[in-house]
Amino acid sequence: ILRDHLPQLCPTLLKGMVYNEMDRGVLEAEDEDDAAIPDEEHEIRPRFHRARESSAGGEGGSGGTGSAGADDDDEDDDDDNGEVSEWNLRKSSASALDILSGAFENEMLVLLLPLVEQRMASQDWAERESAILAIGAIADGCFEGMCDYLPRLVPFLLHQTQDAVGPVRGIACWTLSRYSNWIVAHENDQTALLPVMDALLKRVVDKNKKVQEAACSAFATLEEEAGPRMEPYLTVIVPVLLSALEKYQKKNSILLYDALGTLADGVGAALDPSASVP
Repeated sequence: ILRDHLPQLCPTLLKGMVYNEMDRGVLEAEDEDDAAIPDEEHEIRPRFHRARESSAGGEGGSGGTGSAGADDDDEDDDDDNGEVSEWNLRKSSASALDILSGAFENEMLVLLLPLVEQRMASQDWAERESAILAIGAIADGCFEGMCDYLPRLVPFLLHQTQDAVGPVRGIACWTLSRYSNWIVAHENDQTALLPVMDALLKRVVDKNKKVQEAACSAFATLEEEAGPRMEPYLTVIVPVLLSALEKYQKKNSILLYDALGTLADGVGAALDPSASVP
């Protein structure tokens, strides 16, 4: 039944994934440079390091369906400080897109991509952010079809990690992590792994705490997928993570310890605690 309605559903869901006026106003009013502001105690939740289960295109709920830059364990972390509504049309639309992409795969991709590409070129940060969210939301269901487009989309996503608007930088990190499987599949690390690693590490030490959170979770997902492939780059990775330890507030420090644990799981004894981590 739904198949016949896909031409109407795709634009409707994509429209619903744009931040509404209230949430957009809250986000635009926030301090972009808040890395030095201490967290409130009620913002901090317990977290325990565990191995992640990776799937094609990454793992976890669709960004904005509960996580934008985190796996299922952090499903409620995105927008959980009361500034932006917990469950809304944006998250419902992204969740529906995720489910429908799994059911209809390339049938939906053909209809959705032209709409996404229009929004990718938008000067409106919220429309552009919704396009990036959509690319991440369909990562599981449309992974095989998306592989043909990723050589063009990944450079776009890398560029968006440098955007002036925090929510765009954060969702770009999460969406890149959704395609970790594709990123590490290339034998030549210069093709995708190193550019993505470099972009995520820059955002790990971002000036905005929500971007730090998204980047740290995204980097942990990439680490999990890459495993021992990260070993040659420890001299680049470890100094950045140690720098983040010095500047992070309590909430993101928990995520950072998880990223360090994931790195240790992947590279083993190559990460010498006595030499690298205090």
